[in-house]
Amino acid sequence: MRIAPLRPHPDERASKGNGIF
Repeated sequence: MRIAPLRPHPDERASKGNGIF
């Protein structure tokens, strides 16, 4: 799992789902 970026990128959201926010 990569570090959560400042912005919810579509790629990150697809990987982590809503885990960032």
